[in-house]
Amino acid sequence: MPKSGWKIRTAKKSDFPAVIGLFMKAFSESPYNENWKKESAEKRLGGLYALNKEFCLVAEDKGAIVGLLFSRTQVWNDGLHLFIEDLAVGAAFRGRGVGTGLVLEIEAIAKSKGIVAIDLAMHRRAAAGKFWKKMGYDFDEYINLRKFLR
Repeated sequence: MPKSGWKIRTAKKSDFPAVIGLFMKAFSESPYNENWKKESAEKRLGGLYALNKEFCLVAEDKGAIVGLLFSRTQVWNDGLHLFIEDLAVGAAFRGRGVGTGLVLEIEAIAKSKGIVAIDLAMHRRAAAGKFWKKMGYDFDEYINLRKFLR
């Protein structure tokens, strides 16, 4: 356990009020500026949890949820991949190893399950780019494209 006292564990359904609050707060900040409604956040995270409970982690400090990492598996041509969908750490815990701990734990779980790669997408202006590079992640040959249907 880290010196600060936080620990990482698999998310539980009872964590969802705190997980949803942290998710909505983190992704409302720059550069994301996303306006998540509670119901939409519940559907997003609940759907990931329903299909992939073992790949949904939280960081907890003195009973409070201070970080989350929700991910899903997908079959790819070279085997099973894990896609990190959401990683968020509460502002007071950023820079204290919580994100690193969550990623290292999901990597260990993925290896134990025979997953061959971990993929993720990030906002091009997110400060997290340096974090992901430090963790050994690099850009690959794919880019995300989007078309709004409104």
